[in-house]
Amino acid sequence: MMKRVLGMALALTMLAASASAAVFTDAPGTPTQDRAVSLTAVWQDEQQTAYDLKDMPADQLTMNTATDVYDFVYEQGNRPVRWYPEDTQKAIEAMVSVNPDVLYMTEFMRLHAAGAEATSELDATMTLKIDYQPGQLTVVVLGDTSDPENIVWTPVESQVTETGVVTFQIPAELMNQLQGEDLLFSQLTVRQGSHGTTTVVTTEVPSVLPSKQAEDTTRIVDTTGEDGTAKPHDFELEIVPETSLIQRELELLGQYVTEQQQPALSWLPEEDQNRVRYLLGTDGNDLIVSDYVPLISKDFRPTDGDAVGSLSFATPYQEGQTIVTALGLPKEDSSTSDSSESQMDWIVQPATVRANGVVDVVFDQLALIDMDTETGLLLMLSVPTAEE
Repeated sequence: MMKRVLGMALALTMLAASASAAVFTDAPGTPTQDRAVSLTAVWQDEQQTAYDLKDMPADQLTMNTATDVYDFVYEQGNRPVRWYPEDTQKAIEAMVSVNPDVLYMTEFMRLHAAGAEATSELDATMTLKIDYQPGQLTVVVLGDTSDPENIVWTPVESQVTETGVVTFQIPAELMNQLQGEDLLFSQLTVRQGSHGTTTVVTTEVPSVLPSKQAEDTTRIVDTTGEDGTAKPHDFELEIVPETSLIQRELELLGQYVTEQQQPALSWLPEEDQNRVRYLLGTDGNDLIVSDYVPLISKDFRPTDGDAVGSLSFATPYQEGQTIVTALGLPKEDSSTSDSSESQMDWIVQPATVRANGVVDVVFDQLALIDMDTETGLLLMLSVPTAEE
């Protein structure tokens, strides 16, 4: 069954696909764990002693907590700051000079603090692939996970010291609580430039198109600020023709599943397989590739955070059907040679099927940046229905 459906998907997918909306989420849809370019830390003692603070791959607690944030903010329509406990909210409000409800959450990852007695404040410096600007307001909120059922969240001072570089200071008392433990790192910030916090709406819902050659697009039709003022149309997701690299990737994936009889999930690196398992709570071995979409982004501003694209397909997805997506982007050394291995780096992204069969896909902000110069391959991984 899995082989038959995958073969049909790779041969016939995108015979009809369209998109109806794209919105910024104000919360990370996927934890950006181990996505920092670098992370260093030093004690504020006379010797500026180095300290081992590491970013770590997501575990089940990280994924569950990030999903809870996403549901609270995007699904329920709350502001990110209101997700934290009330005492944490008050502490954040005391730290900033703006209404905390204008803050949105852009980073969420797992860190590990080495065991060491704290004798002074710790200064940490994180370099990210996001163009945070010097002087941009940020608040880092750290979660003590020593009791996973009752995570304690503490905001700490942070600054953007140069483009993409965020520094934050952890008091000695807090470090003594965190040392030797995993901690969750979250970051709140404000959007820069003319946008403010945005709400994106569409003026039309495209009908399902007869073929992928019909130049189907996912697009932001109208962007408005909190005051209702229209903003420029400056961010677009567009479905485009397959590149030769994507054609080769799909050919290899088809051979892997049909000829080698391997689960589609195992085409992804082990770390990404684990992210799928964390999101779904299953081993994922019954997932099939039910659709694929070649996509590019246009004029996405790096600091605007994750976005949600709503796509409709010929595949009759059912509300509540188990589905997740994997977005592939060409590796730096990718080629269309005879290599039998994937030539893409993958990002696992959540997805939700709505009542009308439309699929809301969370697009990671780092992927949206890269898709401005490279064509991405979005795989729809779903549990087949009885009809399939």
